[in-house]
Amino acid sequence: MNIMYGLAGERRLAEMELGWFPGYEGSAPVRIGNAASEQFQLDVYGELMDAMHLMRRSGLPPDENAWRVERALVDHLESVWSEPDNGIWEMRGPKRHFTHSKVWHGSQWIGG
Repeated sequence: MNIMYGLAGERRLAEMELGWFPGYEGSAPVRIGNAASEQFQLDVYGELMDAMHLMRRSGLPPDENAWRVERALVDHLESVWSEPDNGIWEMRGPKRHFTHSKVWHGSQWIGG
């Protein structure tokens, strides 16, 4: 699962700097694309689980395929939750341990 996709479902959203472009009020660097598409962000799993939970609470009938996806994501999360990530803030550089990432993904299953 990627943390983001392009408008047409693209998985690779290469980021490039436009060194020749001055940016708003001279801000730099100006970038197109998004390097965060290559990042690992734990909070995304909690957000997806929350959306699936809200859909069920809103009356969407149960679906075996959706349940299979949910179980697969939880199984994956069990093995990666303790790893550092880039966080919701899309930090560049080394991955770190963020409280938000650890709490958001887990709160969905403990009544959050």
